[in-house]
Amino acid sequence: MIWLELRANNTIFDKGWNFKESVWAPTKKADGANWPFWNLVNDVTKGDLIFHIKENNGIKYFVGYSIAATDGYLTKFTSSKNHIWSYTDEFYKVDLSDFEELNPIIPLNDFFTNYNQELRNYFLENKKLSKAQKKRLFYVIQRDKLQCLNGAYFSEFDSFLASKISDELLEVRKTIKNTAKTDVVVKELEQRIGHQEFSENVKSNFNYKCCYPGCNVEGKGFLISGHITRWADNKDLRGNTDNGLCLCLMHDKAFEKGFFTLDNNYKVILIRNKFENKKWLLDYLEQGENIEIKTRQINPSLEALKNHWIRIGNKT
Repeated sequence: MIWLELRANNTIFDKGWNFKESVWAPTKKADGANWPFWNLVNDVTKGDLIFHIKENNGIKYFVGYSIAATDGYLTKFTSSKNHIWSYTDEFYKVDLSDFEELNPIIPLNDFFTNYNQELRNYFLENKKLSKAQKKRLFYVIQRDKLQCLNGAYFSEFDSFLASKISDELLEVRKTIKNTAKTDVVVKELEQRIGHQEFSENVKSNFNYKCCYPGCNVEGKGFLISGHITRWADNKDLRGNTDNGLCLCLMHDKAFEKGFFTLDNNYKVILIRNKFENKKWLLDYLEQGENIEIKTRQINPSLEALKNHWIRIGNKT
């Protein structure tokens, strides 16, 4: 998933609670009511991409992006600083890593102006979706203008919206002489966005369930969108949904290490010569042997599977 933090407060808190270090929000409003945008923090999964908007002298800028170093979790706040959420000590929090500054930073007003019609169309299409499908966006259309939604500290920011940041950087690159840093940021950002889109598409393809037969694991925080043909092994297949399997942590590791694969009919094949001294793993995987993986919209790529067979030494 891709997310957006809109941090207007520049207060310095205790270590671990500041900009670039974490995103956090209270579990409840002061009156005890839920606020959906805060609850989203708890939905973050380790590895998710998080964009940041910061306010400086009254102007909001896209300033960079980070990677979630943890899943969202519940914690107690211990800062000595007062803040607008001081009425509670219970928060949702996500630790961050690998902050990358956008070069240059992008004024939010420029973003709204340059992609005005696309953002309007996206907002209106999102508005038509069912409650379960609708994304919680950081902006609204009010008085026929695009503007930030009040209280949208943390929001959903999918690959469509994220790609506009990349597009904006590409436009900036055309107007400046020294583009080395911008080129690096754009390349890295496009790879990150592409991987996040791939991950979401694969999980959606298997309805957010581990596709291994008999496995009951489901839900975003416990699933991995693993490549069948590894990222480095085939550039053409990298982002294809059919080059991915949605698996739980254990089954993903077993697939990656070659303890099982799939045949032409998408049934599980155990590579039995690899289980020496790992009877516990064989016992764990045997329930799915010779059974087809779970229901999906798009079948795994046979080309990708053949590459996997070669890599793990499957000759069946």
